[in-house]
Amino acid sequence: AFDDVMLGCIRQHGEAWLYRGVRWLLRELFHNASGDRGCRNVGVHSFELWDQDGQLVAGDLGYTVGAVYTSMTGFRTLGSKGAGNVQLALTAALLHRMGYE
Repeated sequence: AFDDVMLGCIRQHGEAWLYRGVRWLLRELFHNASGDRGCRNVGVHSFELWDQDGQLVAGDLGYTVGAVYTSMTGFRTLGSKGAGNVQLALTAALLHRMGYE
C-alpha cells in the first residue's frame, strides 16, 4: 500500500517534491531501512485508511528517527470528507501506543 499512498499524495497535491528520484529513494528506505545497513532507528512508513469496500480513502507518508514520527505528506480521496482527519487521529493513537512521540 506504500506506493498507493504515494500516488494518492501526488494525485491530490501534484508531484511537488515527490519527484521520481525521491520516490525511488523513499521506496528503497521503506523496503530496506531495517535491514543490514545500520539504519535500525530510521524508517519510512505509510499509514492507510480503507473504507468498508476495501478502497483506500486516506493515507500518510512519514518517517521515524528513534522514537519520533514525522509526517511528510498525506491525502484523502474526493468525496471522503473527514477521512483524512480520521486517518491522522488513528495514526497518532497507534504511534502513541507504540511509544512514539
